[in-house]
Amino acid sequence: MLQAPSSSNSGLNQGNAAPDGPPNETQPYEGLDAAAQEEIKELARTLTSQSSLLSQEKRITGTGDPNTLTAASSSSLSRSIFASDIKGVNPILLDVNDPDYDETLDPRSENFSSVRWVRNMAQICENDSDFYKPFSLGCAWKDLSASGDSADITYQGTFGNMPIKYLKMSWRCISRRLFHRTHGKSEDNDSGFQILKPMDGCINPGELLVVLGRPGAGCTTLLKSISVNTHGFKISPDTIITYNGFSNKEIKNHYRGEVVYNAESDIHIPHLTVFQTLYTVARLKTPRNRIKGVDRD
Repeated sequence: MLQAPSSSNSGLNQGNAAPDGPPNETQPYEGLDAAAQEEIKELARTLTSQSSLLSQEKRITGTGDPNTLTAASSSSLSRSIFASDIKGVNPILLDVNDPDYDETLDPRSENFSSVRWVRNMAQICENDSDFYKPFSLGCAWKDLSASGDSADITYQGTFGNMPIKYLKMSWRCISRRLFHRTHGKSEDNDSGFQILKPMDGCINPGELLVVLGRPGAGCTTLLKSISVNTHGFKISPDTIITYNGFSNKEIKNHYRGEVVYNAESDIHIPHLTVFQTLYTVARLKTPRNRIKGVDRD
């Protein structure tokens, strides 16, 4: 029979009698206690972490041997895609006869590893930081809230409806001021339709933020807010957004190309073929400080 787990022993013992009862009488099983549930959760977290490490080790080295996992592999830094034990080899000019040849870095090899290739590129930039000038940028925000116009429909301005549009805007502005004077509120409190409620968040360099929500929940508004792309809505004046010490105004005025919002839609020029479009974009995105020995083409 089963003995109920106690605080000192959360497992299930079979065939043991209760200490205070008769020799042949056992205590009825009443379910798992809090200590047993916490032990099960901790075991699940441990097994999940070990499984993730084994899968990552198998993708990188192709072995997945548990004995090769050291204590450093369990840290968050070693699990990062930028943490690498590779010395940094030029993956573009690889030669099979080269003593530094690594088949996991050769796209033509069957043992090619994309994770190891990215780590090798990161290591090349770290080895010669004066030439490649690598940088990282994190983002943190406090009391981030956004609001938009509460109008249901906004028409495109034309010669016929512009007078009516300006009259409606004037009437709305006058009625808003009268309302604030009557109720003793400032105009900054009128934010229209609130899209995002105040929230706090932080993204460290190298991390990936996944925003989940139904359509209209404000996922795109959040991404646009932290990428300083606030066209069409307003950010609350109480919001504080910093990028490793830089404010959102400094990013917008001086470092616009470092924080970019990438929309969900892909825009293609109809007069160009797919090859011409991809080739042009690839050449425009090719950095000036490329890997040594590699031209722009």
